[in-house]
Amino acid sequence: MKKPLKHLRNLLQFNSGDDGTISGPLKAEWEVINTCNARCQTCKDWQSKPDSTILSHSESIELVRQLAKAGLVNLTFTGGEPLLRKDLFEIISFAKSQGLTTELVTNGLLINERRANKLIEAGLDRICISLDAATACLNDEIRGIKGYYDLAVSAIDNLKAMRANSSPEIIIKAVVTHRNIKELIPLAELTIVKGIDGFCFNFAQTFGKRNFGFNDSFKLTQSDYEQVELQISEMMKNFKNVLVGKPSHYLSMLESFRSLDIVGKTSPSYEKHFAYIDSWGNVFASPAKKMKLGNIRNTAFSKIWFGQNANAIRSFPKSFSEHWQLADSMNGFKFDSRQITKKSLFKMFRPALNNAK
Repeated sequence: MKKPLKHLRNLLQFNSGDDGTISGPLKAEWEVINTCNARCQTCKDWQSKPDSTILSHSESIELVRQLAKAGLVNLTFTGGEPLLRKDLFEIISFAKSQGLTTELVTNGLLINERRANKLIEAGLDRICISLDAATACLNDEIRGIKGYYDLAVSAIDNLKAMRANSSPEIIIKAVVTHRNIKELIPLAELTIVKGIDGFCFNFAQTFGKRNFGFNDSFKLTQSDYEQVELQISEMMKNFKNVLVGKPSHYLSMLESFRSLDIVGKTSPSYEKHFAYIDSWGNVFASPAKKMKLGNIRNTAFSKIWFGQNANAIRSFPKSFSEHWQLADSMNGFKFDSRQITKKSLFKMFRPALNNAK
C-alpha cells in the first residue's frame, strides 16, 4: 500500500477510535545536536557541552533510511542549533533522496549566503527562523544574544534572495511568554514586510528532560491569555493568510494551557502520528521526552514504532481525546483529527503524493 494511503487509513482508524497502526509516524522531529549558540531564556540547551556520543554521520544516515522505510512523511531537524552540525546539509539531502519532506528549526545565526545556498541545494522544504519580537532590543533580551535579531533577519533575507520557486518556505516562529505577549501582531506584520511565507507560534513550556525552562517573569497570566485571544482574533481578520495553520488550532492550544494549567502537557495524538528522536537515538512519544519507546542503536525504528511500549501508549484512555490534535507542518495545515475533510486530507498529503510521482 502506498505511503500516503497508509497514513490516510491510520487517520481514519484513529478517528473511529481504533488504536491500531499500519504505518510509521506521519511526522518526526529529530534533535540532531544537543548544543546551541544562542542563550535563550526559555531554554537551557546552550548550557550543554558538545557530546561526541551523539549519533554519528553513518548512524544518522541509517536512521533517516529507517524512518523513510517505516513510512514517515515529514522529518523536522531541530536541536540545540542544528546548523552547528557540519554534516546537516548531507543529511537533509539524503532525506530528500528518500522521498521525505524536510523542515529545519533554527535561530538563523549561522545562515550567511554560503549556508543559505547549501540549504537550498540540499532541497530543504521549509525553514523556521526563531524570533520572539519584531524589535531587536526585546528579541535580543529574550534570546540572550546581542545582535541576534539582525542576524536572524539577515538569514531571512539571504534565503529569500537565493531561493527559487519559493522553496524553501520561510516561516517566522515565536515562543510566547509574558515578556513578548504583545508581539504576535508585530511579528505577523514583519512577515508581510519581509515577503515571506508565514508566521507561527507556541507557548513557553517547562520540559525538564528537554532543557526547556524559565523563571517566573516569563509565565503567562490570565490577562496574557486574554491578550493572546485578542491578537488571534485580529489575525483572523487581517492576517489570515500569514498565520501558519488554522486560527482554531492556536485557540485550542491556548485553551489547553489555560484550562489544564499543567505546564509541559502534551497531546496524546502525538503518540499516534508523531515521534521525537533525541541526539543519542532515543525515541519518544512526545517532545516532552516523558515516554521513551526505545533506542535506534539497539532496535530498528520500525520495531520501536510497532513495539509493545508504543502500542501501550496508543491505548491511553479516550478521555484525553478532547486534546487530540494533529499538527501537519508540511503545509502548515493544522486540524482536529475528529474533523477530517476531503480538502484537508488533500492538502496534507499533497507533498507526499508529489514525492511519489
